[in-house]
Amino acid sequence: MKLVQEPLVHTRLTALLVAVLLASVSLANSLSAPASFEVSTTVIKATVKPGESISIPIVVLNGKTPQRLSVEPPSLGFISIDKNSFELSADQDASLNVSLLSQTAGVYVSNISIRGENKEVTLPVILEVESRILQFDASTSISQASSQVKPGGLFTVDVTLYNLRSLDSGVLVHFIAYKTDGSILFSETQPLNVAGSSVQISKTFTIPADASAGDYVFAVLADHNNSIGISSAVFAVTNKNMPFDFSSRFLESPIVLVGLAIIILLAVTLFALNHYWNQKIIANAHYWSQHKAKQIPEPKPTNIVEEHKQVHKLEYQRRLLKEAYARGYIKRTSYVSGMRRIDEVISKKKKPL
Repeated sequence: MKLVQEPLVHTRLTALLVAVLLASVSLANSLSAPASFEVSTTVIKATVKPGESISIPIVVLNGKTPQRLSVEPPSLGFISIDKNSFELSADQDASLNVSLLSQTAGVYVSNISIRGENKEVTLPVILEVESRILQFDASTSISQASSQVKPGGLFTVDVTLYNLRSLDSGVLVHFIAYKTDGSILFSETQPLNVAGSSVQISKTFTIPADASAGDYVFAVLADHNNSIGISSAVFAVTNKNMPFDFSSRFLESPIVLVGLAIIILLAVTLFALNHYWNQKIIANAHYWSQHKAKQIPEPKPTNIVEEHKQVHKLEYQRRLLKEAYARGYIKRTSYVSGMRRIDEVISKKKKPL
């Protein structure tokens, strides 16, 4: 009787699964390789009083390739940096101290750029200089929908104004959107009354149609007799269609790409395994349909080890025959005679074991 070589099947399946695993690991390593460098923050921001200064450390972590990095001088003079350029070995990090020098009360916006061999990171810099004695203060909350907005689109922000100690409820509120070079994108001034301890309002602005893509800073200044309280937040203007932009950002993630690749490889592997198994079942059904059970000879005995192997192969043949009958690949007469014949051979071989 011709027996299906089960160990060879297992060897092929194991080799295929190992190949899939190795390909997945290789793809994961290539896709999840770290960028040329990373920075510990996305924005540099501080709040001080007039005449004060502050130093903010940021960390630059290099990737797998040694390189020289440079720091582009800011466009406005309230920023100083302790390093203009530096070299990093693989996986090495360096600390930069960014000093912000306050002036008169107000909002000061700029940026610094850190450049490597194949990557550049630009960090918005915001310095809020508030009056020493505040009569009013403010807070801002930019909705997720307005955190990225297209040119000509609507920008909505929730603003809360706080009356800290003023007997006069009137306050002059300045709404200003800055480019990160310090220039103004749009502005508006509105007098408001804060009768109780606080009041919340929602403001909607139209982004200029010619606004360039990039980061911007929205600031609120609550001014009462030259006592100025400040709140600010960063938002972005983008030319991309937001729903598709989300998809592109999602698909650009190395983890997502690795996961998709592994899913595809596993799907192909399972399809191949299912096809291979199905072909074996069909071949087995064809064999039992073409041969009469009584004409099938028993495997010749050799030694105890070989007897065990032949019994194992016969049991595997039995499983294939049962699966072929369950799928309708073989008639009942062939199935019954085949199962009877296999059981007889197995029974005989197990007796001396």
